[in-house]
Amino acid sequence: MKKQLWLGKKMKIAVASYHRGFDLLSLGVGVFIGCFIVSLTFLTMHRSYMLSFPSMASQVSKTADACSLISQRIEPNGKPRISDELSSNGVASEDDGFETPMCDTSSHRCDLCDIYGDVRIVAGGDSSPSVLRVSASSQSAGRRPWQVKPYARKWDRSVMRGIKPVDVRSAAAGGDAPPCAVSHSVPAVVFSTGGYVGNYFHDFADVLVPLFQSAREFDGKVLLVVSRLNLWWMAGKYGHYFRRISKYDPIDLDNDGRVHCFNRAIVGLRADEDLTIDPGKSRAGYTMADFRRFMSSTYGLNRRHAAKITEQAEKKQPRLLLITRSKSRMFMNAGDVTQLAEQLGFEVVTSEGEHDVAKFSRVVNSCDAMVGVHGAGLTNMVFLPANAVVIQVVPFGGHEWIATTYFGNPARGMGLKYLEYTIDADESTLTEIYSRDDPVFRDPPAIHKLGWAKMGEIYLNKQNVRVDLGRFRPVLEKALELLRE
Repeated sequence: MKKQLWLGKKMKIAVASYHRGFDLLSLGVGVFIGCFIVSLTFLTMHRSYMLSFPSMASQVSKTADACSLISQRIEPNGKPRISDELSSNGVASEDDGFETPMCDTSSHRCDLCDIYGDVRIVAGGDSSPSVLRVSASSQSAGRRPWQVKPYARKWDRSVMRGIKPVDVRSAAAGGDAPPCAVSHSVPAVVFSTGGYVGNYFHDFADVLVPLFQSAREFDGKVLLVVSRLNLWWMAGKYGHYFRRISKYDPIDLDNDGRVHCFNRAIVGLRADEDLTIDPGKSRAGYTMADFRRFMSSTYGLNRRHAAKITEQAEKKQPRLLLITRSKSRMFMNAGDVTQLAEQLGFEVVTSEGEHDVAKFSRVVNSCDAMVGVHGAGLTNMVFLPANAVVIQVVPFGGHEWIATTYFGNPARGMGLKYLEYTIDADESTLTEIYSRDDPVFRDPPAIHKLGWAKMGEIYLNKQNVRVDLGRFRPVLEKALELLRE
């Protein structure tokens, strides 16, 4: 039985039937039509070929501003770039002369290859590892090869330079296809734990959420094949997560000398925006709320819902977690913020976080609200119970779009309630470094145009916050109001 394609839209090839018996009068017309069809076919194939290469897309100027460097990842045309053709029913077989399009390069996050059949994975060592789709047809061996970097930050050229590519190609049985050393009855998912792995936000945005979206549907019956395998990171820091995602030990894609054979392999990870799952694009209809529930059950967290404040339960104080930082974007008056929250009726827990994810997940889950300055610590909201309130304090400097995109929208997607507090210049310690006449205060957009590195150095690395308690009080009161709903 032919397997159903899950990548891209089904395409149909219209086959024109030409009949014999042209008379002399129609011959000239036929020649003209034939030339037109050949020309049109050439143009169509040329366009499809160009669309299949992201490198042919317009390049972003090196002087692009910081927001542009982030938003460039969003492409206006979301259609799959697939250059191979399909048979009339949307699936190619070995007999019809067409090769199934194995890879979809349309996503700005990660190229994705979903391969069925006789799939063989060969470790790379010093060279690129290979994923081979072995076919009985000798014609398939000459089909277009693909090179995929299996890390979900494709738009970020700087980090992708360090991601080892995986060669994906077809091979003829009995040809250059190596024999199987180990055969597996479960599918494989191939990805990298290189890149920004180690940064708490990117751990989730680039690997944990995309891997959930790609592998959760297999309910643990999937084998993880990992480039730049970081065993401490997978078995230690996020051991609970990876033991739930897969029931098997991972394969080291760079150093395992055996040829592993599968009936299906997914190279790359399905990924939407950071900390976001679009249920319309998810094969299983997953959402970020599903991911939050998955994390809750994986880490054995008991609280499914935040406490609802009622008149009968006013004596039970809602718990608020104040995420502190020790290097930049620190609360300079964390004690005053804590005192204000307690006066309003919160029980306050203050923490910078823990290296022990399992331990800190229980602290987060015990809380009904969380407050933090824009930064990786807010990623801990994945452990909050449903309907909890997330309050993001946005540093001075025009970061509202970034704050909402990376934490505000994901919080709502997880089934949490979200509030945002943007500080004024008077609440920023940048006043101790720059004069009020400096472009840092007068013209933040001009600073953004200097690029992400310069903007980040000023507004993210040099800045701490001293919250105006009078301005911040209504935000905490609103959080209490949301917990009463």
